[in-house]
Amino acid sequence: MRVVLDTNQHISAIIRPKGHPAQIVRLWENGLIELAISPPILEEFEIVVHRPRIQQRPNLRLTLPKN
Repeated sequence: MRVVLDTNQHISAIIRPKGHPAQIVRLWENGLIELAISPPILEEFEIVVHRPRIQQRPNLRLTLPKN
């Protein structure tokens, strides 16, 4: 199954490692699903993840699929 997560869901997975978006990322990490991602989503993620309120969070787990 191929799944697309938007930037908000990726950030939610980072901030809340027990939330639903994080569960989806774990399915991808375990090879149970394929994450599809586009260049615009990657660009937006790069911008959002560097925002001060995101950077101030301890123990961020930055995991993004490779193209």
